Amino acid sequence: MTAATTRRIDPYVQHLLRHQALGLTLESDQPVSFRFQQGERSANTSLDHATVTQIVNEAAPRSALEELSRAGRASFPYQGPSGSRILVEVEARSATRWRVSIAPAPEDDDQGLELDLGSAGNATSVGHGRPGTRGRAARTRAADADVVARGGAPAAPSPPAPAVRR
Repeated sequence: MTAATTRRIDPYVQHLLRHQALGLTLESDQPVSFRFQQGERSANTSLDHATVTQIVNEAAPRSALEELSRAGRASFPYQGPSGSRILVEVEARSATRWRVSIAPAPEDDDQGLELDLGSAGNATSVGHGRPGTRGRAARTRAADADVVARGGAPAAPSPPAPAVRR
């Protein structure tokens, strides 16, 4: 993929930034949830598990996918379509339920958020400077994250970005 390629995560990143949300959560078979200072708001649309895994498989560097498969959770930096720095955290709660948290990368958190753009136009280093978030082993079976190793379901068109009212 080239730097100009739109990934399935990009419409969510754009909505996150456009609405100045603190973060958003994509969870298998649950409505997309936006976090604002005033509280949480849910969108009208839910994402099936195959779509959530496709979003992660497409955006995550190989090292994050390996960590997810090994430990059941991973985090990685992502460069949004406008060049914005985003932090993505993924937790495989079971083989059919993943939770993906997307938030702007903290401005003062440059530890481990090196964006090596390489040829794919995405980050290749994993981790961030918040203590206690890296290396936590999820207590899930190895099969819980095997979907990553199998590549998930065939690619589907990007879902429309959810409408959010503030």
